[in-house]
Amino acid sequence: MMPISTHKNETDLFIASHPDSLTDLLKTELANHKHIYCCFPLSQFCFSFCRDLNARKVQSISFQNAHTLYPPFQRP
Repeated sequence: MMPISTHKNETDLFIASHPDSLTDLLKTELANHKHIYCCFPLSQFCFSFCRDLNARKVQSISFQNAHTLYPPFQRP
């Protein structure tokens, strides 16, 4: 199934190949209202990102090891 574009040449999904790519994404407006898939396990996720995920209104963030987090994002 193809993702539905919300903007020209953009989709609702961003794939973060590494924690550094997630860091870079969250610094930009490209993260706004996205679903994020991380090609790394939840254990490599820094929970200090929660504030940025909430500020960017990220819809969900999923990880390689089948964990998915939804807003409001908060430390466990």
